[in-house]
Amino acid sequence: MTLSIPASPYFDDVHTERLDGYGTFYHTYEFSIPSNHEGAAMAVPKGTVIFTDLDGNTKCFVIKTVEEESSTDGLYKRVFAEDAAQDELMCRIIPPGSTQTEKDAEELLTFALTDTRWEVGITEHDPTVTRTHEFAEYESAWEAIMWISEQFSLEVQARVEVAGNQIVARYIDLRQTRGAFTGKVLQYKRDTSSIRRLGDGGLIFTAMYGLGADSGGYPINFSSEVWTTAGGDPVDK
Repeated sequence: MTLSIPASPYFDDVHTERLDGYGTFYHTYEFSIPSNHEGAAMAVPKGTVIFTDLDGNTKCFVIKTVEEESSTDGLYKRVFAEDAAQDELMCRIIPPGSTQTEKDAEELLTFALTDTRWEVGITEHDPTVTRTHEFAEYESAWEAIMWISEQFSLEVQARVEVAGNQIVARYIDLRQTRGAFTGKVLQYKRDTSSIRRLGDGGLIFTAMYGLGADSGGYPINFSSEVWTTAGGDPVDK
């Protein structure tokens, strides 16, 4: 995919990656850009942001909120973004009915990422340790990854590879230990007198899943539904 935001000056950026224990994940990025830069028009909810962290890993974020502010400091946008892997894989539902029996962490991660754009990356797991997991209640791929992280005491890391202005690979890593425990939570606060406009991409949905069965007992799907703009619908199926 093409990266959403061209090179732009930025300031007041805050990268927060909190490791609260196995089975948890909190990864955000905040920054400000001048509103009069050509790239500012691309800073919109659901846009993509790429940057390389201090460990040399390239991270991908999806913009959640954008605040446009006019103040004595000028015109700028304040952008808040969350990890793209979490945003995308929360929307990937694993069909119920599959049981993975006595699989190691890498095997379970491979299954969870089936039919997604993400691949298994670095897995620092013990192949002799296995678990059994039944996918029975429309679990998301991300929920499955968090379960794996908790069960095998591994920490999740999402990263991407970029060539030119294209994302060429996306990886989910399972690491033994990442970062150092400090007991502190980094927070960003600013007191200003300003005018703000908030754009929020949190309730934008891009997929539907049919639940239940039809009159013949078959799982519901949308293969027989026809939606066209020519037929009066707002979009084509």
